[in-house]
Amino acid sequence: MPNYPDSIQDLEPLSGLYIRKRFLNEVRAFLDQKHPQGWCIVAIDIENFKLFNDWYGQDSGDHLLLKIASYLRNLHREDNYIIGHFSADDFFICMPDDGHKLRHIYATIYHYIGKLEQDDSFLPSIGVYRIEDESQNVSTMCNNAQIAASSVVGKIGNRICYFESGMTKKIELKQRILRDARHGLENHEFIFYLQPKCNMATGELVSMEALARWQKSDGTFVSPGEFIPLFESSGFITRFDMYIWKSVCKTLAAWQDKGRKLVPISINVSMIDITNIDVPQYLSMLTEQYHISPEYLPVEITESVFAESNTIVKNTITRFHKKVFTCSWTILAVDILL
Repeated sequence: MPNYPDSIQDLEPLSGLYIRKRFLNEVRAFLDQKHPQGWCIVAIDIENFKLFNDWYGQDSGDHLLLKIASYLRNLHREDNYIIGHFSADDFFICMPDDGHKLRHIYATIYHYIGKLEQDDSFLPSIGVYRIEDESQNVSTMCNNAQIAASSVVGKIGNRICYFESGMTKKIELKQRILRDARHGLENHEFIFYLQPKCNMATGELVSMEALARWQKSDGTFVSPGEFIPLFESSGFITRFDMYIWKSVCKTLAAWQDKGRKLVPISINVSMIDITNIDVPQYLSMLTEQYHISPEYLPVEITESVFAESNTIVKNTITRFHKKVFTCSWTILAVDILL
């Protein structure tokens, strides 16, 4: 990879690294000419990067990308790695399969992020695809590296993952479940049960929690432990949660119209929801539409890896409170009560 390629159109405008097409061509030429042994394709991205831009501004996001790009260019100059920047926070490297070097790449990018964000809200994800058949399509190699990177989303421990053939079958299974889920929403297969919360001293019902369930058209149930993590990793969780939130509001409105005493029904909000939509504004709109006081729709922000001190959680809770919603955060534990 030359420092100054012949054509500017081969470079990503922000970072100055190879665009996707040029990267694929350079890797293909390298493999055909050099026949390297023990090399790999590495995919790098930043978890929740869109949210990073939302919270800290486009300039801060661009600054981070430029720092990463500058570091990766140094890797080329020092070690002659082939570097690409496909879009946003998606970087790719063709390099020797060197665990020590991979850990150093992760630690460096983690350090850059840490200068801007002091908790583990935004972590690098690194996926590695070992090149064992150099005749394979380079685009497929990159896709496999991305699949490996996606497998560490939501984890705090080891954030470097190698591609395994079984990952593709898992992806196919997930896609079938997501296809069925889209049909399930259209056919109203998703329902919620109410788990009561009572005063231990008096036995009085004080609130309830909405527990989402998927009952398919044939009467069988799909365990929440099977579909909730998949919905979160795919982003489908937001569409699903919006459906459940609206169903809960409809139920509260129906009780209110019949003159029944209302008790709060708590709903779950995930970090993915907060990334995808303006949740406080959306729930405020729902309570106004169904003429329900926000006090009857307490919110629990559920997350398995983010700490209570997380900036995103704290800011979102503040916004909920301003709209008179009761809000808390909790460690995510997928319930399996059917």
